[in-house]
Amino acid sequence: MQNLRNLKQVGGTYSKISVAHDLTPKQRETARELLEKAKKEYESLPEEPAVGNYRFIVVGAHKRPRVIKLKC
Repeated sequence: MQNLRNLKQVGGTYSKISVAHDLTPKQRETARELLEKAKKEYESLPEEPAVGNYRFIVVGAHKRPRVIKLKC
């Protein structure tokens, strides 16, 4: 995984390959639950704009998953 950046430098056939870490079914379920909970909490805040203005993502899914909010 550390050398994946070298694939783009090779060019040709390998330049369009993408590789990502895989999650177990339990980790995917945990991430899905965290996202739903974060969106519900954000929607319940009276002074915040609509959820559509932000994107929520789960980081650290393998060890300590947490949700961060990014402006679109």
